[in-house]
Amino acid sequence: MSCFVLFSIRRMQIKGYILMKLDYTFIASYIRLEYLFTQISFLQGLIHWLGAVICELLLPKPTETLSAKRMNKCLASWLVTLVLFIMAFYNDHINFYSDYATMLRRFFVLLFRRNKFRPMSLLYVPSFIFSQVLTWRAFTSSPKDD
Repeated sequence: MSCFVLFSIRRMQIKGYILMKLDYTFIASYIRLEYLFTQISFLQGLIHWLGAVICELLLPKPTETLSAKRMNKCLASWLVTLVLFIMAFYNDHINFYSDYATMLRRFFVLLFRRNKFRPMSLLYVPSFIFSQVLTWRAFTSSPKDD
């Protein structure tokens, strides 16, 4: 990918200054799946990390005082606001797509169109299904079963 990035840099000379401009249209045209994967992975990683911090703040700890609980709720509320602001900003400033859902839809269309049968899928597909079953059992079991 770095080779494509290096080839897509345009040199412009304006009044004696050499300016470097990265042409994202080149990247988005020739390596669209990788571009979308990078964009989606970064945003999802950021949102999931912030979500984990929010969950950690909201979970009560046994040694917490009442003022500490209030402060944690306050911080969690501000982080939720930040996540919503990031999503709104990102949704409005996406290049080449109208919104985030359109970008996700295009990513999955490209992924399934490009994806061919691979022998390793015989291993990861059953593992994925088994993990889903274990997740369902973990979330639907009652505390009495312990």
